[in-house]
Amino acid sequence: MTCLSVPSVVIRNGVDMTRFGGAPAGARIRSELGIAADARLVVVVSRLARLKGIEHFLQAAAALKPRYPDVRFLVVGETSPPAPAYLEELKAQARALGVERVVIFTGLRSDVPDLLGAADVSVMPSLNEALSNVLRHPEAHGFFNLTAIEFFFQGFDTVDAQFFVDPQDALGV
Repeated sequence: MTCLSVPSVVIRNGVDMTRFGGAPAGARIRSELGIAADARLVVVVSRLARLKGIEHFLQAAAALKPRYPDVRFLVVGETSPPAPAYLEELKAQARALGVERVVIFTGLRSDVPDLLGAADVSVMPSLNEALSNVLRHPEAHGFFNLTAIEFFFQGFDTVDAQFFVDPQDALGV
């Protein structure tokens, strides 16, 4: 058997970091979404699918709301075409948890860099990831890089910190 020598190129999974270098748009984003300039803003950017852990993000929102009454939570993304009812399930869960007024479901957005630039915290509650690009987005704004099943919190109590939490443990937040 003969093996052919074929040149190869490695194409790395990455993010165009130049998209994150523009003028800060936090004030515009917060105004557009009806979020006070001094409110804490927690953002999850994800395709809305069961393995992405959005249910646990909502549980964490319910756990944080009493301690931080000014906190607001953004869920940025949309469902897959075969599962449009999942969004309504998530909204029903937010209502059941009493966080429907502090959680904003934005749908699909093309201005993710601006949304993350407006955020105080970026969360990745996924239960299963391979090579997620969304983990690189907060890094572009100076947040730490994460593994797939970690929550990252920065800015609460004016202390920058990184916490590693099982995404199914909302009370661990």
